[in-house]
Amino acid sequence: MARVAEDSGWSARFAFMTIMSAGIAVLGLLQSSPAVVIGAMLISPLMGPIASMGFGFASLDGRQIRDSVKVIAMGAAIGILTGILLTWLSPIRNATP
Repeated sequence: MARVAEDSGWSARFAFMTIMSAGIAVLGLLQSSPAVVIGAMLISPLMGPIASMGFGFASLDGRQIRDSVKVIAMGAAIGILTGILLTWLSPIRNATP
């Protein structure tokens, strides 16, 4: 239980890994490179909070579910904002197939 809680919390490392993962995914999409998008999925910073949420449901721990949902929402917001920023800054303006 302690390890799940430790791997699922909010930290500067989590935010950094989310930004890096989103950045890699955006660059892969801009270059139309499925291999790069898959590489971004391998970083998988949201997996800890998702597993924690599942563990919270399994153990009927409302606090853990609530905390996990908050971290997932913040991570998703960071990923979306990173994608918007990098797409806006990108010199690539042609739509990829």
